[in-house]
Amino acid sequence: MTDDRLERDIRQFLVGRDPGPAPVSLHAAVSAVPNTAPVSGIRGFLGRALPPLAAAAVLVVLVTVLASLRLVSFDGAGATPVIGPTPSSLPSLVEGDGVMATVSPSLLHLVLAGTALIGLGVVAARAKRRVLGYGAITAILGIVWIGSMIGTSDAVEQGGGSFGVEPFMERPAGFERGVFVRAEGDAEFRILVGVTNLSRLPLDLVGVAPGAAQIPDAERLPRIVGVGYLPDDDCCLPTRAQPFARLHLDPGESIQIVILGRAGRCASATVESGASQIESVPLVYEQLTLIHTAAVRLEEPVSILNNGIC
Repeated sequence: MTDDRLERDIRQFLVGRDPGPAPVSLHAAVSAVPNTAPVSGIRGFLGRALPPLAAAAVLVVLVTVLASLRLVSFDGAGATPVIGPTPSSLPSLVEGDGVMATVSPSLLHLVLAGTALIGLGVVAARAKRRVLGYGAITAILGIVWIGSMIGTSDAVEQGGGSFGVEPFMERPAGFERGVFVRAEGDAEFRILVGVTNLSRLPLDLVGVAPGAAQIPDAERLPRIVGVGYLPDDDCCLPTRAQPFARLHLDPGESIQIVILGRAGRCASATVESGASQIESVPLVYEQLTLIHTAAVRLEEPVSILNNGIC
């Protein structure tokens, strides 16, 4: 076999295996490839990862700055609470002190959380590297987890102080539990209770939830109408309670607060047809800029006799 014949046979063989012209889609994909070679290694990774990381950092800074400017409104006093002890020259605790106007997630937090979820969803959908996609999905799950904890918490519990009521009365016969308040009609009473931050993070007590306004004909029943606190130099006298101020508690720190209540117009210290009870106090606190409501259970129910005919 001559060289010319061999060359002719090879050409015929290759022509038979020719797949034909390239598909249009392949031609378009190749045309879209940039002429410059992609940057590889750590520089290439940082170039792709820095934009979403920078956006997340900006979001965190924005949340921190705006949260630091956020005001908490109260019924009664009408002033922005301040961090630190209240001067002793202030008037005594009165109805309305420390009662929150509303307890709900901040609109700011909802907007920022929604924006973050949308942005992270876009990053997860368009990420070409698995590590970026997995990171965005993890961040989304983290935001959802934090959101699920808003409004519920167990960081604050009773402890670290005294417990009692004023005015006090001996427990009537027939009752096995309860600390009893002596009251006639819708009289004022006070509950002294110590509370402790059991979490690993600092928090700020900001008031009590507005529960009485949600109960029909609430003036018939015992109800919480205010909250204050005892300064460090006062131990166990609820009458010396100061009007409520925003109170900072470090992990493990305790403080004595005074709950101001009204006995309800059915209350009676002499005529008994049963007793009404307060078993927990709905304390509201802020931690990591999120608002929580903790139902702090009292050591014993605070009980008030009622006449049953009001």
